[in-house]
Amino acid sequence: MSSWMPPPQGSSGEIAMAKALQEAKIQYRMQVPLKTRYKEYPFLVDFLIPSIDVRGYLGLVVEVDGNLHRKTWTGKPAVRRQAKDAAKDECLIGEGYRVLRIRDDLVKKKPEQAIQQIREELAR
Repeated sequence: MSSWMPPPQGSSGEIAMAKALQEAKIQYRMQVPLKTRYKEYPFLVDFLIPSIDVRGYLGLVVEVDGNLHRKTWTGKPAVRRQAKDAAKDECLIGEGYRVLRIRDDLVKKKPEQAIQQIREELAR
């Protein structure tokens, strides 16, 4: 069986995360639409790591947050974006997923730390 995977597409943080997950041999799906009972259309999540054992959750959602999740183009705090992120997280948690948000600068500069956070969350 071949281990070939198509080249990842997305932001530079998402591409760095895909590369780090592949190197860590963690199976994932990228840019996955997840339907919840709370919204009529699905959320698009950056990464889904399916649950491989039954621990009461469907999988781990990993969101790679770029600078616009923290500040607007004008440099002000991105309050609306953060509120939308929090609402998205709550909906996904309510459906049985766990959510981990990782800053894109951490993924690009220290991918091993991002992978360690993911491994710790998977071990919980």
